[in-house]
Amino acid sequence: MKWKKHIRTLMLKNYLFNRFVLYIRRAIFFSSYLKMKRNSKKEVWEIKELSEELKNSSTEWCLDASNFGIGWSLEKYIKSTKVKKYYLEHGLFLGEFIHEDTLYVNTDYFLVQSPYRKEVLERKFKSKKIIEIGSYINYAEDYYSEEKIKVLKEKFGKTLVVFPSHSTSEITSEYDKESLIKEILSIKIRYGFKTIIVCLFYKDVQRNENTEYEKNNFLVVTAGNRFDDNFLSRLKSIIKLSDMTMSNNVGSHIGYCLALGKAHYIYKQEIEVKSTEQLKSLEEWKNRFSKEEWETLDKERSKIYNTFKEYSESISTEQFKLGQYYFGINNKKTIDEMKEIIGG
Repeated sequence: MKWKKHIRTLMLKNYLFNRFVLYIRRAIFFSSYLKMKRNSKKEVWEIKELSEELKNSSTEWCLDASNFGIGWSLEKYIKSTKVKKYYLEHGLFLGEFIHEDTLYVNTDYFLVQSPYRKEVLERKFKSKKIIEIGSYINYAEDYYSEEKIKVLKEKFGKTLVVFPSHSTSEITSEYDKESLIKEILSIKIRYGFKTIIVCLFYKDVQRNENTEYEKNNFLVVTAGNRFDDNFLSRLKSIIKLSDMTMSNNVGSHIGYCLALGKAHYIYKQEIEVKSTEQLKSLEEWKNRFSKEEWETLDKERSKIYNTFKEYSESISTEQFKLGQYYFGINNKKTIDEMKEIIGG
């Protein structure tokens, strides 16, 4: 809706309007805020409860930082809610694509995860200060204690964590689930895994995508709703439970796994994207990128896929270098360094 876009643009441009709208929104959606707090006690396998709809009740000045608990994690890391006005992207962006927010946001202070993204934004915005901070997951607190992780790992034995391609509020991600399950079972037998954990995005839990995985005795988990402050923390603990990680598509999860020292394997599948009721048409979604942007994006995706298409339980030098360039896996800042970067 055009009026929503106008309000968002004004929130990006005007700090006082931003504060007014977000605190009003917190009050209106306070029940979602309370539900999110209650969910902080849930286990990662309580997927139905963690996947319930939440309204965005965040008061993060940077609108993208309200996604996946990124802003909340950064503030907890430096132990302060007083931060500079900064802008960041909420996930992996490939190609030359830039979010429309960057054209309006009232700050010259951009945070990025990787050298790759810094290069792209520096080409687009000559006057902005672009700062690499590395993988966001490095700043998230662990959802589970070290002791609990140890107990669970002893219980699960050798564990493979799988990240199937996920849907969003605007699109569904369709793939040959039977083929993926067959590959997972083959790997389980071949490499001696005791436990298979499948981490689903909350939208896919809502679509009951967990059913087929559970029929094969896989443990299905979720990091929760995208507007849940503990999303990254849950994801961090889920990855830490693994001995090996796997997916069927390129995404942020690859960088997060590498940042936590976990090797990754991509089982390439054709992913069919379909529009949901929230999107007028699939063409609307596709038109967000120009033809040239799609071509560059596909080229970068292929490069990442080709680097992870062979199964290996150790991270190769080539994979580490790619992980550093595209995902910033080894760029974690100290608390003092991060205070200097974002402290208010």
